[in-house]
Amino acid sequence: MFYQLAEPVYYCEGTSRVLRDAGDGVFADPLIRAEIRIEPIRTGVERLTSRWTNLSDRVLSIQPEIRLLTGFQTSSLLIPGVSYNGNLWGRGLEPKGFSHNGEPWVFDYRRTSIPAATVSEGEGAFLALFASDRDESSLRASCAFRELPDGRAGHCLLYPEIERPLTYSSRDRYGEALEGFITLPAGGVFTAEAFVLSGNPRFRRFAARETEDAALDLLGKPFIPRYSPEEIESLASSFALSLLQDVGGRRLFSIGLSLHGNGVFEQNVGNEFGWCGQNGMFAKLMLQKWADTGDPAWKKIAVEILDAFGETAGKTGLLRAHYDRYLARSGDVEDTCNLGYVILEYVLCRRLMKKMGEDRPDWLRISRSAADFLIERFSPEYGFGKAWNVETG
Repeated sequence: MFYQLAEPVYYCEGTSRVLRDAGDGVFADPLIRAEIRIEPIRTGVERLTSRWTNLSDRVLSIQPEIRLLTGFQTSSLLIPGVSYNGNLWGRGLEPKGFSHNGEPWVFDYRRTSIPAATVSEGEGAFLALFASDRDESSLRASCAFRELPDGRAGHCLLYPEIERPLTYSSRDRYGEALEGFITLPAGGVFTAEAFVLSGNPRFRRFAARETEDAALDLLGKPFIPRYSPEEIESLASSFALSLLQDVGGRRLFSIGLSLHGNGVFEQNVGNEFGWCGQNGMFAKLMLQKWADTGDPAWKKIAVEILDAFGETAGKTGLLRAHYDRYLARSGDVEDTCNLGYVILEYVLCRRLMKKMGEDRPDWLRISRSAADFLIERFSPEYGFGKAWNVETG
């Protein structure tokens, strides 16, 4: 069993109240009755519907909370976009751990990259809980983790928008708690929908990927595109070309455009291979445009980029991923994310060239060199590391 439904809780009139199990998914006390239904959508994906009824003869303002308890001991806990295993590294003052002075951190759905999502993983098992966007009542939710003494975790989904015990209001700064409430008249009903995912992740530390894929499928509504695919391709090409700039006699893509004080978008300083700059990806797209149109001007841009970065290799064989820094001799450390883009894009670009009848085995050598370096230094604890000195290794 991947999880169990715990007795739900609601906050009302300054106290936390536990609803007792009345059987058949019904929980109640003298003031509130909650009906919780969990129905399968497909293997590993379920729809959780909760219905909260005011049994009293007066208006109540409540914060309903659903709790699912993992059936396994957890090795990682994730609130997407907010907390990775409690953010226990670094010097920043962002929320650390999953509680503050003994009270769980609660985060508003607008804070998380999947609405009010909590994801836990253990040995061969994972559990995720997140809000539905079926309607406003379902979407306006918040989330929290409760770490249990036996190594399991409680996934908490609360309504509506709540941030406590403090609100992380700016970088390294906190403000007062945000306490939203559901107001129910006598006999009033509040209903919300959520999703539960559980199962065996395909790989270790893969629960986040499983959750993201499911969320992309379960959330969102159809919309009418503003532009046709052909128009988007044309606009994208025009935008890409607007980023080209001369850097040491080479044409490379700048890291982007910014709106400056004169009200005009201007190119930023910086030429990065991956991450924000995406010179590698743009080179690949230029080669694809060449393959599609037969216009060699697209190929010329791509080759110029890949050859420029190819000349930046340090003694380790790793490339510099920031060409402007390479020209300025301003440092030898490159982040692993960019090095991963080097491995990916040089391989894909070489494949495109071969399809067009031109081989660039040196591009494969660049990719293989970076891959060999990182694989040889892989750590079960730290993965591929955060950054590497391309000269010293």
